[in-house]
Amino acid sequence: MEYYASAVTDVGTSKENNQDSVCIRIANTKNCGQVVMAVVCDGMGGLSKGELASATLIRAFVSWFEHVLPKRLRFCTLEELSEEVRGVLGEENRRILEFGRRIHANIGTTCSALLVVGNRYAIIHVGDTRIYALTDLESRIRQLTEDQTYVAREVRLGNLTPEQAKTHAKRSVLLQCIGASRAVEPQIAFGEVHRGTLFLLCSDGFRHVLDEGEMYDGYFSIKPGDKRQLRKTSKKLVELVKKRGERDNISVAVVQCADGSVSWWEKVRMGGRSREKETRKAKGMIEVEGMGRVSRQVSNVDPEQTAELPFQELQEPEELKILQSITMIHTEEVI
Repeated sequence: MEYYASAVTDVGTSKENNQDSVCIRIANTKNCGQVVMAVVCDGMGGLSKGELASATLIRAFVSWFEHVLPKRLRFCTLEELSEEVRGVLGEENRRILEFGRRIHANIGTTCSALLVVGNRYAIIHVGDTRIYALTDLESRIRQLTEDQTYVAREVRLGNLTPEQAKTHAKRSVLLQCIGASRAVEPQIAFGEVHRGTLFLLCSDGFRHVLDEGEMYDGYFSIKPGDKRQLRKTSKKLVELVKKRGERDNISVAVVQCADGSVSWWEKVRMGGRSREKETRKAKGMIEVEGMGRVSRQVSNVDPEQTAELPFQELQEPEELKILQSITMIHTEEVI
């Protein structure tokens, strides 16, 4: 698979600071083809130092992608990689929460992350930033994330209609966010990527006054691989949002699949599975079929006579060649 991406962020029409942060990484690997990570974070405008919270999380994602993912990539399922991302969110949530306590301020951010390996994707999501998908198989745009807000929950429970939710007094109240919740439970979901699939990640400022039909009309006809047109369309839609009076920060990131080659799942997971099983067997580990989990196998070997090393350290790390790198943060301050 080949991927191309673009991102645009704008402070908007009324705020002094841009508290949104965005990153995209597309990398080529020797054994796994291209891998993609895209993340949009919206620092909480009603909380202090929202731009610091979003930038902190973006830095953590970049560090994970560039330094940790290469050690995991060839021998972890996408489900296992997603659990690692969940761990990143949990760790950064604790770190940002503790920082906020030290400075006596509330600090938080939403997060919508996309991880693509070969022909499969995972989304890891907290808050009300969103991820959409457009595919050649559907003549519509499809929302992949669920808003973790008070009104979205009430709509799902049948207590509010979607029309009532748009004007409700609590429409901006989040149920959880990174750095302002004791613990976070991200939405995690998986799917397949097809040639021409376009993922759209955005902050709520982008989609408040822009409907899904307008998003679809803007992006659906873009030829796969046309990065210039991806950016041009994003800038055009951001300017339209500003003309309509949106007061929030505005961010949109798009990732498009431009080629349908042999899938990573077929090439690596099937081709290398026998070697992986042998390594797991040597480490006293067995895979629970259909569950994607690893369990410890009971062994009579004296643990003091074995050199116990983490499984991942036994493997050669994958070499990442960064093809496209985008990082948009708006503070030099670090936690």
